[in-house]
Amino acid sequence: MTRIRTARAAAALFLLSSLVAAAESGPAASGFRSPGIRTLRKAGAAAGLIAVKRSNPGPAKSSKTWEQALAAVPVIKAEPAFPSHAGDRSRLSDIFEIRLAPGTDVFEACESLMRNGAVEWAEPLYSRRVEYTPNDPAIVNQWYLTTIKSREAWEVIRNSSGVVIGIVDTGVQFNHPDLKNAAWNNSDEIAGNGLDDDKNGYVDDVNGWDFGNNDNTPVPKANGTSDARYHGTGVASLAGAVTDNGMGMASTAFNAKLMAVKVFDDGETGSSLIPDAYKGIVYAADNGAHIINCSFGDGAFMQIESEAVAHACSLGCLVVAAAGNGGLDGAGDGEEVVSYPAGYAGVFAAAATNPSDVNASFSNYGYFVDLSAPGENIYVASQEMSYGWGDGTSYATPITASVAALVKGLHPAWTGRQAGEQVRVSCDAFGTLDPGFAAKLGRGRVNALRAVTVKSPSIRIESAVFAEGPGSNGDGFFDPGETVLLTFTVKNYLEPAQGVTIVFSSGDAGASISNSSFGIASLGTLQEWSNAGNPLRVTLSQSARGQTFNLRAALGDNGGYRDAETVTFQASFPYATLYGDNCALSVTDMGRIGLADISTETGDGFVYMGDDILFEGAVVAGVSADSLSDVARGNDGQSQNLDFEVLPGGNLEISTPGILAASQAKAAFSDELKSPALNLGVRFSAYAFKDEANADFVLLAYRLYGTTQAPLRNLYFGLFMDWDVSGEQDSWHNLAGFDPALSLGYVYEQFSTVHGGLAAVSGGATVYRCIDNEGEIYDGYTKKEKWAHLSGGVRNTAVTGEKDYSHLLGVGPLSIKAGDTVLVGFAVLGGYGLSDLKSHAQAAQAKWQDIVKQSAVDGRPEAGAGVFRLKGVYPNPFNAGTTIEYDLPSRVRVVLSIYDVRGREVARPVDGIEEQGTHRAGWGGTVPSGVYFFRLQAGGENRIGKLSVLR
Repeated sequence: MTRIRTARAAAALFLLSSLVAAAESGPAASGFRSPGIRTLRKAGAAAGLIAVKRSNPGPAKSSKTWEQALAAVPVIKAEPAFPSHAGDRSRLSDIFEIRLAPGTDVFEACESLMRNGAVEWAEPLYSRRVEYTPNDPAIVNQWYLTTIKSREAWEVIRNSSGVVIGIVDTGVQFNHPDLKNAAWNNSDEIAGNGLDDDKNGYVDDVNGWDFGNNDNTPVPKANGTSDARYHGTGVASLAGAVTDNGMGMASTAFNAKLMAVKVFDDGETGSSLIPDAYKGIVYAADNGAHIINCSFGDGAFMQIESEAVAHACSLGCLVVAAAGNGGLDGAGDGEEVVSYPAGYAGVFAAAATNPSDVNASFSNYGYFVDLSAPGENIYVASQEMSYGWGDGTSYATPITASVAALVKGLHPAWTGRQAGEQVRVSCDAFGTLDPGFAAKLGRGRVNALRAVTVKSPSIRIESAVFAEGPGSNGDGFFDPGETVLLTFTVKNYLEPAQGVTIVFSSGDAGASISNSSFGIASLGTLQEWSNAGNPLRVTLSQSARGQTFNLRAALGDNGGYRDAETVTFQASFPYATLYGDNCALSVTDMGRIGLADISTETGDGFVYMGDDILFEGAVVAGVSADSLSDVARGNDGQSQNLDFEVLPGGNLEISTPGILAASQAKAAFSDELKSPALNLGVRFSAYAFKDEANADFVLLAYRLYGTTQAPLRNLYFGLFMDWDVSGEQDSWHNLAGFDPALSLGYVYEQFSTVHGGLAAVSGGATVYRCIDNEGEIYDGYTKKEKWAHLSGGVRNTAVTGEKDYSHLLGVGPLSIKAGDTVLVGFAVLGGYGLSDLKSHAQAAQAKWQDIVKQSAVDGRPEAGAGVFRLKGVYPNPFNAGTTIEYDLPSRVRVVLSIYDVRGREVARPVDGIEEQGTHRAGWGGTVPSGVYFFRLQAGGENRIGKLSVLR
């Protein structure tokens, strides 16, 4: 991703470095003693010759210890390095030059000697030279080459001619002086013969392919009109501009080849869209690219693009992608944003740094980032054979790819991915450079010198699979109170590691880890290890809803290697969206529909034929103005009441397809924790359909019951619905109406004829009130107003004027005896015109009857003939113990579980097969005082209630 600026004069921002230091900084520099010492490997070491300083033996030591140290390596000759100082007890007198047997690895010999107490230090001997500087005149504009130590790296290697970098972008202008000799040539294709010689599906693709225009010339078109068409040329120049050619700029990679893969139609004026990126990634991988550069991205995940990336990774390709230019989340609220393809598994996401060597203000950041590279004030090749300046993670990405190409040139047997791991693991850490972003800018900022010299493991988490643990409900979602199991696999891409440790931690109190540490005796190059027999266990708190949890893994070995990875999972959302053929509706497990939260607008609303026409839907229930529970907006008119809460074991579950519908959901909630409470429990189900006759509505079923032995009398139960039907006008120009024959309240926009409605489909006395939001809601919606609307019968059905309308539709009064339930049903529906809406309401009533006949309206068929019924709990509250009595319609497995208020199972009085009839289960004993909940399961049905222990 790039932000282009016009070309301007630039002062030289680099200084020629002095001679390469003998002891480069890094993990395991020469002369530093530790149990797992690794000598820094630098090019230019003399073959078979090392320098060693003997430790001061002291009066109690003998020369035999020194002799034993020398015996550990194949020494041909050992003689004083400074003969004139031999024996004079100066600091030079104990330094020796040691000649080794031919073929001996001088670095390993030094490591071996430094493990002996008789040796103070040991190191290879290097020849000195004047530092290499290419003759590219514009290199003075490339400040970042100094920062990432490209010049020093060129002292080690200046040959990447066998490395192919795929530039998946807007095309590459190969007639540019700095790029004309960098073009990849498809040696299996004969240019201009009109044949697909290499049988790869593309005719005459000598230098790559143009997916945007479907031709074999992947260059910006001369007649193109898009401002972004030279983006790929700038990216390509950073990845592989020919270095030391006496013109223009340089790239870190020496003589790497650039495969141009154009995925852009440069004839679309002003366009910066790249629609065919996934095709380009596959083309590059299939045709031999070792490194694939993707300087583009967006926040939308695409499975097809993910599959393309996985294919490239399976072939050993390194895929590098831009982290994105949002700078936080693009909206400035500090949230992390993930850009794709950077966020896919296996992709190296590159963030951008600035000339001060800290995070660039425009760069995205986050746990998905693998490393960072310069991306601000970058000099690049541009159109018309010229050069320009720009900012962007688009430029950090090819700078990273270029360093990886240099590493691949040094290690031709490595895969592109291994070269990338070497670049990543050798980065300069941000601990001192930019501590504010240290955990979210990847391993650090790339360092080309360290990339071609450091030896280190690189252990990555290759896969992480989260699953519900024991005692979970098995719905595939991670609900509050559940245990989540993590099975992961790690892979070591580079040097062998001994004594590997992996320690997980959670920075969020909502997710606690019980077994956080894992040990691995050794992990060789390209070796994998899995914790499949001992999954990590994460326990979610009762408040964990819709959160993304980041588990941080600290990896290390006993040789000093240290690394970190982050794996994420998401707790179940506070809502789920049911999809029918023509409509979709979000539902929750505490009585809200449409939006789970009106302040954050979390949820999808009610979407009819592509348009969201419902802002808020909420349960309202009461027996008087002083005893009313709801989850609709409250006294301030801005935030919602939270009188209903999900019951333990009643978390929202969704099934697609369901037993009775294309998509169905269920949950259980009550108002028992509210004071004063109705003590109303609700088992909720919802159904959406894809068949033509039922595709325009979603059915909602509410099975109401009392949670105590006291009956519920004079109960009114309904839904408050705030409609926003835009159509040709905004929602302030809506009209509303009511059809008593169908118990149907509706709101519509007259010019588009789009109608949204709610119908009571279960029968009974209907109540309805149309509400002017501006006059009655925005200044606050009080309990007194809700009770008046809920219990006032059918009123205000003939509205006047175009306004923003809500309505409250329900049933009542209802009486519910102890142990009994009452079923109430609604249909949320849409239509074009009132006639269309009425026909959908009639279809909803018919479908409701059909479902009621088939099931207990909780998503599963009845267990058998008769009724599964919770008859009572007595005494409750209790001191010594209580009895839970229930009826079974047939022989069935029964599970009775008791939970504390944190959702933890504390007892299971019943777990087994029981016969048809009435049963009683006791529980109590010496449990502490407090509130408990029980869940009685039989034949796929649940009954949930509250228990109070008083000591």
